[in-house]
Amino acid sequence: MSKNNWVGGLLLLACLGCTSVPDNRWGDATLVARAPQSAPPGLALLDGVPMLSWVGVDARGVHHDARLLGGETVTLPLPPRQPREQQLIAGAGDSTHLFWLDADEAGVTQLFSALLDSELQVERGPTQISNALVLDYALAEDASGGVFVAYSGGQPGEPGMILSGVDTQGRPLPVTDRVGAAELPTFLWVDGDLRLYWVNREIGMIEGGVLQAGQVRNVELLVPTPYLATGDRMIDLHVGAERTHQYLFWNVERASGVFEAWYTFAALSDGTWTSWAQVGSRAGAGSVGQTGYNSGSLQLTPTDAAPLHMVAPLPQQGESLPVLGARGGQLIMMYFQAGEVIGEQTLWGEVVLVAPPLLSSDSARNLFATWSQVSADGSADLYVLSSLSRR
Repeated sequence: MSKNNWVGGLLLLACLGCTSVPDNRWGDATLVARAPQSAPPGLALLDGVPMLSWVGVDARGVHHDARLLGGETVTLPLPPRQPREQQLIAGAGDSTHLFWLDADEAGVTQLFSALLDSELQVERGPTQISNALVLDYALAEDASGGVFVAYSGGQPGEPGMILSGVDTQGRPLPVTDRVGAAELPTFLWVDGDLRLYWVNREIGMIEGGVLQAGQVRNVELLVPTPYLATGDRMIDLHVGAERTHQYLFWNVERASGVFEAWYTFAALSDGTWTSWAQVGSRAGAGSVGQTGYNSGSLQLTPTDAAPLHMVAPLPQQGESLPVLGARGGQLIMMYFQAGEVIGEQTLWGEVVLVAPPLLSSDSARNLFATWSQVSADGSADLYVLSSLSRR
């Protein structure tokens, strides 16, 4: 199937049963760029102002682009080959770390980074972080403005995980730990501890541990991975937490082409995980709760509402856990407490997500979202939306 036919099919599927947005809680989204990438644009906050990055393609070829919201697009002087999977993470002062996957001179996919200043000038980079095939990677900020890095790779059939980092100046740090049979790593700060989660496909389990002095300690088998039939594809693994519970989210594409999102949760006090359920299927009864975020009022989730798909939780612990995803061609934010949905908001309509979105929060508990959605010309529209834009 050609790309245009595939996009057309997605548009038709998504528009079946689509309705207009009943109440756009956050105002208008900003079109960041149009680019042929499925991933949402990278997002970091500089004094509350979003910095955004993506892989652009035009008559000049492929290039790394970035902009501050409200500013002009800057093409970064970072020579690309096959760049993808960009991530931004705030550094020390006004600096920002940019990470991405790209092919090295031998054609092997590696992890690279660069350090940007507040004017989008490259202070250091491109810097190669890895020295073998990288399949997935995860980042977490440290207190000094450096970055904790975990990446999986090596043999595609037997991936392992490597722990490393980048200092405040964007310089790669030595490898501090290696974990066998590990892929899809993801970090989360919980109650002052940096936790690391990953998939062990050899035994069909999700594992987790605490990062201490660069090494993974107290490794535990958490929960079996959800069932995947022949032809099903796991998209990614996400983690989230609020003040009493932690959550695992699993995005999957079934062989039929249907996208689903599943989650499990456990109390932070005992670590007993529930069975997997589709996101949105455990809605609390009664009135909506307080979210703890500056994001507006909530609506009750309808009891007959379809589950969300293509979901991403806020990767920060808070009073509640915001989770962004799609349902019926609309962009929906659900809020979780103690494993249940306490309410939701409809943020945007006529959305066909091509990958899970991205969520972030500033120190004032304002929420920021980016996503990539199918455009009519076969490319993708990259958007950013903030709760600061509420009407």
